[in-house]
Amino acid sequence: MTSNKAAVLWDESHLWGLTALRALRHKGLLYDLVRAEDIRSGALEDRALLFVPGGWASNKLKALGDEGSSAIRSFVRGGGNYLGFCGGAGLATRDCLGLLPVERVPTAHRVPSFSGLISCTVDNHPMWDNIYRPIFHAWWPSQLRIAGEDIRICARYDRAMPDAYSSDIRVGSLTAGEEWTAKETAYGINLNPERLAGEPAVVEGEYGKGRVLLSLLHFDTPDDARGNRVLRKLWTYMGGTCRTDTPEAVSPKRFAPEAAPLMREAHALIATGEALGLWHWRTPWVLQWKRGVRGLEYCTLANMAVSIAEHLGQRFAENVPAPLVKELHHLAGIFAAFRGRAEELLRKEHAAIQQGLISFDTSDDPALQDLRRALFGSAKSHGGEFKALLDEIDVFLYHLMV
Repeated sequence: MTSNKAAVLWDESHLWGLTALRALRHKGLLYDLVRAEDIRSGALEDRALLFVPGGWASNKLKALGDEGSSAIRSFVRGGGNYLGFCGGAGLATRDCLGLLPVERVPTAHRVPSFSGLISCTVDNHPMWDNIYRPIFHAWWPSQLRIAGEDIRICARYDRAMPDAYSSDIRVGSLTAGEEWTAKETAYGINLNPERLAGEPAVVEGEYGKGRVLLSLLHFDTPDDARGNRVLRKLWTYMGGTCRTDTPEAVSPKRFAPEAAPLMREAHALIATGEALGLWHWRTPWVLQWKRGVRGLEYCTLANMAVSIAEHLGQRFAENVPAPLVKELHHLAGIFAAFRGRAEELLRKEHAAIQQGLISFDTSDDPALQDLRRALFGSAKSHGGEFKALLDEIDVFLYHLMV
């Protein structure tokens, strides 16, 4: 028998996995952290719930492979429940796992760069009990199109809050529709958050004997008391369990000094972007960046470096074992190599932005484009040297957490 009824899929969640686990721990929700290889080996047996946090759905699907995807379908078909947020919701759609007759709206027809608080209209689902102002966070979500019957729409988007952003534009800074139209023409994408009004934000349906609930809203956003209350209700509704005792007091954070070289690399990279005026910290854990550069990738590295330092400090009161120190030096070394090239890219992007608007994947500078492809690949879901570095950091961090 497994120790907890709920499993959380870690693969390809990165920043969104960290924020999700923080919320789960804060609310006393019990879970076991698993990887795709565990699912392929039967980790969902005797479970009631699989929770898939945010992150690129296409990367998650690749990590699972055919065998892991089949295992999830069998789990839900046999009566297990599936809860997916954002990218975890996308993973369950028709073109991925196919758990529900729901499709993702193509990028050209949606608002692809919305982030922040948005109000919703909700139905009478028990997750909304005692939620009197349904205002929640969405972080660069996809959009869903209902493509079949028997799908319950539990929430729809209503109105974006003034401090939300569409790309790098604060929603409250534009008021007239004509202003949004002008920006959309300049940026070449849909920006006006009013386009989201009435679109599905949370849906529920069945696959075989199991329940599937997909949310584009991040109820696992750090320090979001309202969203975290919904998360706790969903956890029990979907078959998960919660602590019945009083959670232990959170001990002061202790960063292992052995992780200092890795932390320095992350902080230096973020500082370069700040000095160039390309981004600033929007919250303690996520950047707000200018159009034309990648920002989520860089703050993901920074958050994961900090998490490594925290976990090492918690697990090893005194000295970190020598093999881990050796691995930390290796990670810091490849991070340093990446940082040097990333800072070169940021300086090139900064110069290009001074000449006019650019996007993350287009520029008139061939050298800039070549460097982008080397560092991040050609897909928005990232690749290249960044993905190689991220994967090594991810494996190291995962083994500290389990």
